[in-house]
Amino acid sequence: MARVNAPSPRTPRLPKDYAMPAKSLQRFADGVLALTSAPAPQAQPRRVCLIANPAAGQGRGQRVRRAVARLESLGCPVRWALTERPGDATRLAREAVARGDVDVVVAAGGDGTINEVANGLVGSAVALGVIPLGTANVLAIEAGVPRRPEHAAQVIATGRLRPLYLGEVRGSAETPLGGPRRFVMMAGAGFDAHVVDTVDLGLKRRTGALAYAWGAFHRAFRYTFPSCLVSVTTPDGREIEAEASTVVVCNGRHYGGPFVAAPRADISQPTFQVVVLTRPGLINAARYGAWLMLGRLEHLPDVRVIEATRVRIHLQDAEPLQADGDTIAHMPVEIVMTPQPVSLIVPDWAPGNDAGA
Repeated sequence: MARVNAPSPRTPRLPKDYAMPAKSLQRFADGVLALTSAPAPQAQPRRVCLIANPAAGQGRGQRVRRAVARLESLGCPVRWALTERPGDATRLAREAVARGDVDVVVAAGGDGTINEVANGLVGSAVALGVIPLGTANVLAIEAGVPRRPEHAAQVIATGRLRPLYLGEVRGSAETPLGGPRRFVMMAGAGFDAHVVDTVDLGLKRRTGALAYAWGAFHRAFRYTFPSCLVSVTTPDGREIEAEASTVVVCNGRHYGGPFVAAPRADISQPTFQVVVLTRPGLINAARYGAWLMLGRLEHLPDVRVIEATRVRIHLQDAEPLQADGDTIAHMPVEIVMTPQPVSLIVPDWAPGNDAGA
């Protein structure tokens, strides 16, 4: 009898320029982390102070409890505290450092909580851990920290340290406890800061990132788009001046969540990528937003991206400066890098140099 060979299955091929959507990529990473769990334990379990923002995200209390349970199951002693007002997370982080009985301070909340905790750890050897519970979770996306609390807790217990340089705002910016205000991911001036400064906080609590999208659309009709004057010092000492409708000083690649605004930015390097959007007006604001979502903002001919170590921004009428999603100062401002990085705990598989490497 004639023998018929079954056709061999063909492996489907993806287009060369295919990019997995950010949410799918995050789920894939979470799945890989879950399947490859059983990590090598630390020589000594990390001692953890967890600072939680009860106003960040939905179902936050349950998610914090799941993270704490996972940390304790991995042998990490955990003490925790809740914030009640602006500045609490910075104060609690400083107190944890001063006690000298913790290895990690964990920010369980959104980008604002992470910002405050990072401000409290500057100049110390205590590491920063992240459990993302907020609207955008930009640092978590940047560093590859999983969204699921149990998986984020596992990273805190077993991950490696990566240097995280912070931007420092000089001018009218101070923490609620005094001292200079620093940012983790980015600072923005112009239309960007106007949207953040005027966002409906009640709408933000109910709808998350959609509140910013609605705010941008709504405010663009009435915003006058005053000109920003930007002076940038490059790593080789050159001075570059530019005029813009919006300026975003990027410490990392991501902006507003999964959107890449500055592909060459690196949180582990002491330089910024300054994104200069030159044209004002509603149509241009919409165009910039669309190209940002496509991951191609820097390809527009009226967008400049400049590497910098120092940035000065002047804007009329004491317009606001937003950093990590909160208004922290008013014009004019000067932005520099902090001399020493904070140590951020990231997954072993995440890209980037180790702290101290």
